[in-house]
Amino acid sequence: MSREQMKVEFHNAVKTAVMTKRPLVVVEGKDDLSVYIDLINSNDNKFNVKPIEYFKECTSGCAEIENKVTFINEKYSNSHLVYKYFKGVVDSDAKAFRNEKNERPGILYLNSYSFENSFVTEKSIIETIKTLTSVSREQLNLDLTTKVIDLINTRVTEFYYITLEALRNAVEEDYDSLLGFSDGYERFIYDDSQKELLEAKYSDLDTFAQRHNITNGSILQMKDFCKGKWHLHFFLKSLLHFLKELHQACGQSITQCPLCEIGDTENCLYKKNTDMNVAQLISVIKNNIENSDLNYVKETLRNMA
Repeated sequence: MSREQMKVEFHNAVKTAVMTKRPLVVVEGKDDLSVYIDLINSNDNKFNVKPIEYFKECTSGCAEIENKVTFINEKYSNSHLVYKYFKGVVDSDAKAFRNEKNERPGILYLNSYSFENSFVTEKSIIETIKTLTSVSREQLNLDLTTKVIDLINTRVTEFYYITLEALRNAVEEDYDSLLGFSDGYERFIYDDSQKELLEAKYSDLDTFAQRHNITNGSILQMKDFCKGKWHLHFFLKSLLHFLKELHQACGQSITQCPLCEIGDTENCLYKKNTDMNVAQLISVIKNNIENSDLNYVKETLRNMA
């Protein structure tokens, strides 16, 4: 039997969800699967969470889910019982900026570009500092997260314009772009010649941003227009960068640790005691669903039936 023959017919899976009263939640692909299982399946295992490629004639991606939801919409009225037992969860991507976001029964669009944006949070800062330093719960407070966010925001402007350039490429069909979201962003931070090319576009990009009500504020405010993988990578890489010097703020803009209180600054608890690269840290952060701000998704899905 071929792999395609082993797959499940989508409409049958939806009907089974209704008959068994076990809601079916369909996500974009394997990367999303563990996140949503951790988010909504507690000990009761109430939900049947599957990636879209689990079903016949489907590959991964939001378009596949949207097409299947359209198929269900054509078979059942908006008030039909079926929608209490079925939901497709879809990244917003650039749809809102292209006027392509079609809210309808059976589909739940994230309020961020993709699910990775949801891990760019104060909780992820706390998790990182707990993992890589010796600070206690006493020091893990608002002063600390505010200090770290302020530090990251000192270098966010370049990243903001890189993101605008990629977003404009995704929104305007004939735009002559320097990069898209399928490319890497870091060369525009570290390569002076690439930086100059982008800087020449800043004024036009400001106009584009104004047209779409986008502002350059905080790293935490980029969730709806920045590719999630870019956003989380830049956030955590910047966090690792500033963590090297965080101990210098001990007792000044952040709560003084006990060792510095007695003059033992050499062993400041804010100093890193564990090495970890960005890829490893991303895995740590994503493995704890509590680091995300996906509660609105959890509430919507757990109220289905």
